[in-house]
Amino acid sequence: MNWTYTEKEWEEYAKSNKIIFSSCENCVFFTSPDTCSCGRLEKFKDIGVSVIEVQSNDKQEKHKVINGRICNMYRTEDWAKATKISQGCSENVAREEIRLQCTFIILCPDDKELNEISDKSKIRSKSKEKISRIVKTMKSIDSSKVSPKEIILINESCIKPYDFVNYLRIQSEEAGIKCKWRLEHFGNDEKYSEEDIFIKNILKTVKTGYCSVFYENEIVPQNYLSSIDNLLNDELKAFMIIKPEKGLSGIVINSILVKQFFGNSSKGTLEEFFKEVEKVTKEQKCQHLIQSLDKVLQHQE
Repeated sequence: MNWTYTEKEWEEYAKSNKIIFSSCENCVFFTSPDTCSCGRLEKFKDIGVSVIEVQSNDKQEKHKVINGRICNMYRTEDWAKATKISQGCSENVAREEIRLQCTFIILCPDDKELNEISDKSKIRSKSKEKISRIVKTMKSIDSSKVSPKEIILINESCIKPYDFVNYLRIQSEEAGIKCKWRLEHFGNDEKYSEEDIFIKNILKTVKTGYCSVFYENEIVPQNYLSSIDNLLNDELKAFMIIKPEKGLSGIVINSILVKQFFGNSSKGTLEEFFKEVEKVTKEQKCQHLIQSLDKVLQHQE
């Protein structure tokens, strides 16, 4: 195939073949027909993405088109003027703008011991102990090299929402937690009969691009988010899911994926969701979009 196009020819070709692409034309980081100051062209080439030379229709100048991928570092002169960035600092500012936006979900399961206590003072004491375990996990998330966007707590215990929020507010302030958080209560009186259906419906409320799940009392590695951010924005390796070897703890999910697979439906379990994603990636020969959590973290050490 001849990869030399005019701008118009390429746009017609891409449209007829339903190809997404990014054009380097008018990007402040595009410095010559072959390079960009933020190094994105070289990185795309290194991972096997085809970079095509296109002839401008009006200026008779050449620029590059990234075939089949979107470059989230694309910035125009209007952006540079609006942000009033001094020359030489713009790459760092743009990189910070695309920093991974992730919501954390902390699962707070029921406690058999707490359920069997009748003494109110002991219930308060045990409840506060449970909250301290939750705060321990929140603190590890909040101390990440890349800041979390929000923490959602799913309370499955017998601790009433009012007490849960009250205890948590006090302890989180004492621990110096800055990240915003909210509570979702999942008791026996809830309309959701299965835990993973409830969790799935909470995932659908996430507004950030990615969400992650952990259990109370777990310590989230400090390099957890920064490793995933590096995979996505520096190594340019797209993913839909990053999975641990087993269970939910540490899983990272593309939030749009959940909404696309389930839409407004309240049916379907997480297990069914994962099976469907694996089926689709296999059919479309893009199994690389499901990454191993252990490999991602080990690679960044």
